[in-house]
Amino acid sequence: MTVDTLTNDEILVGGPFVSEQTAGTDGITLAKGTMVALITATQKFDSYDGAGAGGQELIFGVLLEDFDSTVQAGQSASVLLAGSVNEDKIIFLAADTLLTTRREARTLGLYYKKVLSAT
Repeated sequence: MTVDTLTNDEILVGGPFVSEQTAGTDGITLAKGTMVALITATQKFDSYDGAGAGGQELIFGVLLEDFDSTVQAGQSASVLLAGSVNEDKIIFLAADTLLTTRREARTLGLYYKKVLSAT
């Protein structure tokens, strides 16, 4: 696990942040901002699904970059494990929402923040 100094790319809000380069499941494509889980059997991340099983139902973090392992297996990506994240940039691929995941995310040190534009 590393503590990184990251630039604001509209996902990160404030700081400090803790991120980790983590292996992803082979054969998937996920967008930056996707909430991910760590699959127990493989120890690789995949999309989070609160109704899932095998680790997929437990929040691991938020993907900090686009991820595509459909062409080449064994890819990894940076995952935000702790810090404040722009709630409008979080992507859920299952029926989960900010409301249904906020408490679990807080226990891990992930905080959803509303970002107001200065216009």
